[in-house]
Amino acid sequence: MTEGEAPARFRLTIRRRVTEVDDVVERLGRIGRSLRESGVLSYTISRSADDPSETEVALYFTDRSAAEQMMGRLDSPESRERAMLTGALELGAMWLTETVVSAELG
Repeated sequence: MTEGEAPARFRLTIRRRVTEVDDVVERLGRIGRSLRESGVLSYTISRSADDPSETEVALYFTDRSAAEQMMGRLDSPESRERAMLTGALELGAMWLTETVVSAELG
């Protein structure tokens, strides 16, 4: 986050089962500029400690409408088909949350 920029209040979480998490990392790295132009402030990629094919991508936004627009694009038949063609084994849940409280306990 840059100085003067509002914190991310909305998180769009996408769960997928993939053949290789490195492919997810590479893809998001390649489309970073496009994500930023769509309102994404940052993202995280996580995988299950027990099953590395289970991944979770979280996209962080300040604007709810930008998050909802991204959710609609990712839920389109074309996007789902593209995901399956690029290594997704299974398309899981996708949901949007709003941060109510965020605290660091140090």
